[in-house]
Amino acid sequence: MNNKETAFQLEPIKIEFTNGAIARPLSQEYSNLAQIIEKKEIIERELLKEIKAIELSYQKFLPLHLLELLDQTSIQGINPGNQIEKMVTVLFLRIHNYDDLFHDMSARENFNFLNSLYAQLDPILIHFKGVVDQFEGDTLRILFFGDVDDAILCATTMLGRITAYNSGRRRALYPEVKIGVGIDTGLLMVGAVGNNNHMHSITLGKHLEQALKIEELTSVFGVELIVSQNVMSGIVNRTAFYSRLLGRTRAANHSESIYEVFNQRGEEEIIKIMQGREKFETALALFYLGRKEESLLLFLEGVKKYAGDAPAQLYIDLCSNRKDYCQTFGYDYENKLNTSIEWHNSLSFKNEKFDLIFKENCSNLELCVERLNNGIDGSVPDLLASLRDYAESFKIELTLMKEQGYPFIIEHQKEHERFLSNLVQIERETEGDIENEIGFALKIQKLLLDGFTTHISNSDRHLALFLNK
Repeated sequence: MNNKETAFQLEPIKIEFTNGAIARPLSQEYSNLAQIIEKKEIIERELLKEIKAIELSYQKFLPLHLLELLDQTSIQGINPGNQIEKMVTVLFLRIHNYDDLFHDMSARENFNFLNSLYAQLDPILIHFKGVVDQFEGDTLRILFFGDVDDAILCATTMLGRITAYNSGRRRALYPEVKIGVGIDTGLLMVGAVGNNNHMHSITLGKHLEQALKIEELTSVFGVELIVSQNVMSGIVNRTAFYSRLLGRTRAANHSESIYEVFNQRGEEEIIKIMQGREKFETALALFYLGRKEESLLLFLEGVKKYAGDAPAQLYIDLCSNRKDYCQTFGYDYENKLNTSIEWHNSLSFKNEKFDLIFKENCSNLELCVERLNNGIDGSVPDLLASLRDYAESFKIELTLMKEQGYPFIIEHQKEHERFLSNLVQIERETEGDIENEIGFALKIQKLLLDGFTTHISNSDRHLALFLNK
């Protein structure tokens, strides 16, 4: 009996031993399984890194901004035909002497040169949130989706960096790089075009062509940076920039003013230009009013104080008939200082009351502008009264935009507010004596008439298209 009890008492010990023997291989199996899982997780992480790297590489060709604009988190979500309309500022940067530089280089040297140059500009573009939309050797097309101030600051900073870059090239006995920049702003279509095998980001709209045309005028005027009236009207911090009126350029269906911005110039040059700005712009107004002899005298006075003023020298040549206006600017007519816009069916809001008011305003303004071209005396009160009548129609526009859910109502209202602010400023100035009538006529042009024509030609035309859908 005792033997049985002893055997019975020993049996649990054997079982414990046996269980221990079994536990060791199970523990090993768990360990192996954990290692397999860990290896799988490592492989998955590496795979995700590789996919992300590939996607980032693709984004160099189909930019990240397109994902954000089209509300996508991955390139896989973008399909041909995806598009969106946005307010965009377009900056064209071109190397003016690219052909001369290229002829002295081998193909390899040309690649190295372009990479070296654009490496100087890339950090600036990133800082001001500029997106390179097109790159064609000597030309960059850059888009900005924020305030126009960002585009101008980016341009002046890049031009300043090119000045420093050229200092290094001079020390190395290389020729300098000559740059021109043109900027315009407005509504553009941004999206993807192509097929299932190949896609490309694309930007469409008339402001692309206008920005390119403005850049081309930098060669004509001999300056580095020119911006459109649209850009000047949209500046948030006006005190941040030094600028002056340069003249007028032809847009799609009207003419508008263009401006030089010269923050990137040296302090001495900036002071000289600012000191002579009023006289320069008065001479410019006389030129466009056809009073070339008076204009010539003022331009000549200006270059005596600042001999390096290329735009003034250009107008001296034009006033002296050493250059032809139409050939110089590539136009088939000479612009006047003031221009109005004619009513067209494309401006119809399909609202009989508003269309009638709009037509009358255009007709009245055309008569007033013609009188202003022939002299300021007596024409200003009627002109301001017509512009005030035009401003009263903003209320009807606002109602229509709200009723129809116009997507750019905020941007449209901002333009109205700027126009009203400028109108109030001019009305206050007419209460006193006007010492410089030509200068005052120019101010009316810059602050009111340019705003009137560009707003109607761009914003009102776009609203009319929306309402007529």
